[in-house]
Amino acid sequence: RTEGGLRLYSATDEARARRMLAYVERGFAPREAAALALAGPTATDAGELLDAWWAFDAERAHALLDNLLAGPEPEALLSREVLPALAEAADALGPARVHFATRLLETRLLAMGERWHDAPGPAALVGCGPGDRHTLGVIALGLALHRRGWRIAYLGGDVPADVYAATARALEPRRVV
Repeated sequence: RTEGGLRLYSATDEARARRMLAYVERGFAPREAAALALAGPTATDAGELLDAWWAFDAERAHALLDNLLAGPEPEALLSREVLPALAEAADALGPARVHFATRLLETRLLAMGERWHDAPGPAALVGCGPGDRHTLGVIALGLALHRRGWRIAYLGGDVPADVYAATARALEPRRVV
């Protein structure tokens, strides 16, 4: 507060308030708008991506992902902006929208890794262990490793330990994640 008692806000506070107002203007309830505004990343496209997922708008989400993933290291932006935004907004989005967003994003990322088994470097075996179906982080890791020359063998989510063991024996990867 100033000496005169006025409350001071930072540029971040102002941006957050403007995001909340924009959500309210789009028809979100104030509580939902506040949750989305608090969860929103600084990148406009990532915030708009949350809006597209909220509306179950796959076409718009893919167009926004085109912009977000077009840079030189898309997996870095994914890890810094998109995945944290989705995680932080999960309660506000609700289970149906989170599943929609996750499957849309997972499909897109797997398409980016279409040829990740082709690379000159060492092999990495990646996937999710028994009971773990949260694949986005490990896919992003696989993409980042591949960009650095690693060959990736991706097993997916909820993979039994004996499948990892058999695959590791067959491929002899340098790393198992």
